[in-house]
Amino acid sequence: MARRFTPKMVFLPAQPVEIRGRRHRYVRRAPDGSAVFEDEQTQEQVRHTDAELAQLLESGQFDVLPWPVVKAPDRAEELAAMRDRVANNDRLHAETARRWRYVRAWLDSGHATYTKGALKGLIERVANDNADPTPPGASTVQRWIKRFREGGRAFEALAPTIHRRGNRTARFGGEVMDLTDQAIDESYLQPGEPPLTFAHNKLLALAANRNASLPEAMKIKIPSARTLYRIRDRRIDQYTLVATRRGKEEADALFQPVGSAPGVDAINRIWEIDHTEVTSFLVCYGPEPDPDRIIGHPWITVALDRHSTMPVGLYVGFEGPSLFTAFECLRNAILPKGYMRENYPQIQNDWPCFGVPGCTVPDNAAEFRSPQFPIACAALGIDVQYTPVGKARFKGKIERFFGTLQTQCRSVTGARFADYYRRVRRPTPETASLVTLEQLEYLLHRWIADVYAVSPRRRFEGRSARDMWENSARIHAIAPPSRERVLTSLSLTEFRVPRKDGITFLGLRYNSTELANLRIAPKAPPEFRIKIDPGDLAAIQVHDDANDRHIRVEVDPEQRDVAVGKTLHQYKVARALVRNNPLRYAGQEDIARAMVEITEYGLKRQGKGTQKERRALAKLTQQPGGRRRQADAPDTPPLPIVDVLLEGMETVGVPGAAPPQADDIELIARRHGLKTDTMRPRDGDDGLE
Repeated sequence: MARRFTPKMVFLPAQPVEIRGRRHRYVRRAPDGSAVFEDEQTQEQVRHTDAELAQLLESGQFDVLPWPVVKAPDRAEELAAMRDRVANNDRLHAETARRWRYVRAWLDSGHATYTKGALKGLIERVANDNADPTPPGASTVQRWIKRFREGGRAFEALAPTIHRRGNRTARFGGEVMDLTDQAIDESYLQPGEPPLTFAHNKLLALAANRNASLPEAMKIKIPSARTLYRIRDRRIDQYTLVATRRGKEEADALFQPVGSAPGVDAINRIWEIDHTEVTSFLVCYGPEPDPDRIIGHPWITVALDRHSTMPVGLYVGFEGPSLFTAFECLRNAILPKGYMRENYPQIQNDWPCFGVPGCTVPDNAAEFRSPQFPIACAALGIDVQYTPVGKARFKGKIERFFGTLQTQCRSVTGARFADYYRRVRRPTPETASLVTLEQLEYLLHRWIADVYAVSPRRRFEGRSARDMWENSARIHAIAPPSRERVLTSLSLTEFRVPRKDGITFLGLRYNSTELANLRIAPKAPPEFRIKIDPGDLAAIQVHDDANDRHIRVEVDPEQRDVAVGKTLHQYKVARALVRNNPLRYAGQEDIARAMVEITEYGLKRQGKGTQKERRALAKLTQQPGGRRRQADAPDTPPLPIVDVLLEGMETVGVPGAAPPQADDIELIARRHGLKTDTMRPRDGDDGLE
């Protein structure tokens, strides 16, 4: 008798198969033992015995299809996000790989099921092979295998779902959230940037008003202030937060995408000018850094070419932003800088920038808004375009330059921030970077010429700022500026009526034969436009309208000792001292004695008092010869010194004359029974404070 036997076939749940060219999915076993399949398109169910399936398999009309990529289509996006988390988190990737080793061992075993009994020996073997000190339990591996199968057998399906931890259900009802939104809108998202505690107080008032009409069992629960902070972070985006509290314009500036600024096609088209305070250094009196002769933090005024981002002019001093510093910076920028070869032979590269710009872009500071600044620029054919108030991004090139400069200065050994010096009255060279004004000028010139100008820039595709300047200079020629016109134009403008004794300015008399001829010339104007150099009162420039020129008029010989080599600020303070002390000084003729006493007082008080007082005294004792003019050169060039900005050293030395010893002006005042506070002028901007 013939014997026939057909083995029972095993199918995984929802196993995809193909029967007679149509896709089906395994459903279950029928009570009679046949396998039930469901058509994926029509959802009709068909039954086949194991013998029938064997015949169909033999004839090629039955085939078991591979498992789908994802069992649940809605998990595709979740798996993609999990793939990114695993790729960017080393700890998450290590834990996923650990789980994969156990799942892969189950796949290699060939078991169709994953009961706890079948997994027990597998877990022990994998843990021993991989030295896993904390092997998982059988139920844990069962969950991993189930997630692996439901996730389309993807590696990232085994990743820990740490991001789902925590209670993610709403703890407050819709009414509470409506009151919260109302409190935030009315008391937090308002101009003036009120704190969030105002919104919480508003919420308490709204909730109390609502609970007053509700029974005790129905009263709403009020979120705490800490919960309110979390609600704000989840429900309010940063753009809305800034737009409602600071304005839409500031929100657009912070978060809206921006493109490149309008391009400039050549050098000397647009210059940006501004000041900054270098808080990483302290400037000292004398030839060597001395903690007993500290003035304070220096100020730097820089003009920058927008096309090449090359600094074109520089002024360093301890007086703050003023019209004088702006004029000095423009003088340095417009005229060639041949003084570097004589004054700083240690600097390898020169500073090739000069010329008259077509436009200068300052901010709205008082010195730039002064009528003197646009008048001086107009005399040189320079247009002035002010940036909008409070929008430094309109001159972003120079702001970026100042950021680079400040970062470089802070990298120097001993550099400190401004608050440090306010707390420490007397820093020492071991705790602060001390330099003299001459040393700081040398360091800044060397950093600009040998470091900043020749460093490759990403925005220039590897070219430096100097390369951009030189390439443009080869195409666009630079008109040589008139030195006399530059020096005359960048001065203070006043109008005076000439008399027989000449022109009087703040008690100083200026007269000459040429001025007398100009005064009696036909069609002579009733008053003349004069130019005063605030750095030296030795002479003024008087404009000749008929010939469109300036004539130089020297100060009266009897007043040369109070004008030659004296700044306008020093003269005004000495004049105020004489005016406010009539018992001590006879009159205008005692201004020279007042200047000597002020200088002696300033030298005696070196390094004493507050930083503001030290700066004011430094302005009174500063010699205008220290101004870095293109035609000026120091009597003795600085010795070779180590570059602080390049090597990170603390201090450097430059030779100079030692300050003279002088009597204290306070002793002189006490002898005459006077108070030193009467030395202050009527104009508060020129006082000792």
